[in-house]
Amino acid sequence: MNLNFRYSFKFILPVYIISAIIGGYALAIVGGIGKDIQYSFNLDNHQLSILLGLVFLGVF
Repeated sequence: MNLNFRYSFKFILPVYIISAIIGGYALAIVGGIGKDIQYSFNLDNHQLSILLGLVFLGVF
């Protein structure tokens, strides 16, 4: 395997763009359902923040 390709700009740029798109969609989904989760389980803002942080640590 050519390791020089892995550090080239042509490889790094698409990887960052794809990960930004996927991360953006994930943030939009979690942001959209965050209030529903908060009201369903009677969580305050701090508890919701911890829960969503753990979800993102588990997903990524």
